[in-house]
Amino acid sequence: MLARQADEFDGHRRERYPLLRLSAGQSALDAGCGLGEVARALAGLVAPTGRVVGVDSSGEMVAAARAATASSPAAVDYRIGDLRRLDFADESFDAVYSERVFQHLESPTLALAELIRVTRPGGRVMVVDTDHSANPFAIGHDSDAADRVLRDYTLEVNRSPRVGSQLFRYFIDAGLSDVEVHVAASVLSSFIFGWEFFDAAVRRAVDSGRLTARRARAFREQMKQDEDRREFFGYGLHFTVVGTRPFVDGSLVPLSSSRDRARSGPDATPMRAAGDCASDHAP
Repeated sequence: MLARQADEFDGHRRERYPLLRLSAGQSALDAGCGLGEVARALAGLVAPTGRVVGVDSSGEMVAAARAATASSPAAVDYRIGDLRRLDFADESFDAVYSERVFQHLESPTLALAELIRVTRPGGRVMVVDTDHSANPFAIGHDSDAADRVLRDYTLEVNRSPRVGSQLFRYFIDAGLSDVEVHVAASVLSSFIFGWEFFDAAVRRAVDSGRLTARRARAFREQMKQDEDRREFFGYGLHFTVVGTRPFVDGSLVPLSSSRDRARSGPDATPMRAAGDCASDHAP
């Protein structure tokens, strides 16, 4: 079941890769590469002479990504690094990609500025993330309680839990041109975040007095039964925002003046939005 959901999210990714406008011989960065699935896909787009680098703050993730790539024909250079202070020269990559990282950052705009810094003029920047305030985790019996407990927890533990719906404004304010927004919905038939996450959320709700211990036990039992009977239903929205680093006298548009320039400059373009929905439920 989880494999199907991962496959569906990968399907959303594959639909978006052409927006990076990569071709053979170019270079790309996967910022926050995790296990390296995206980095390996990007390596296929720039093969055989291109270059892809995957950066993650977790040494464990980088080691796992290297191990996974060892049995793959994709050539990727994985490194430990900080998205907020990338160890690359200005204008190093033709395209930069970052997925589900910004929600964990205190200052997403500073991270975006760093991604833009290492992107060449004319290159593409793509960020994918969610808005946890818009995602119902469980819809069904006693769904208001389920949704409230789990949503409150994600809003508390993520530093920027609503960043997905804010990305378009961040891109415009940063001076990127040709900005597009795409929204994809994944329908869930299991609690994909894991029961460890669920138990932590419920414990916090009990500790804060928002849920009684008795109701918490019943809540967990009900959720597990819903999953076992394939009666669980939830969904998540994923915002993909992509833009181009413009040529402005050969330099990056300053953040301080980007809003006016984005609204009135020759590179300004209206937002284009697209939506799609996928489900792992059998028809």
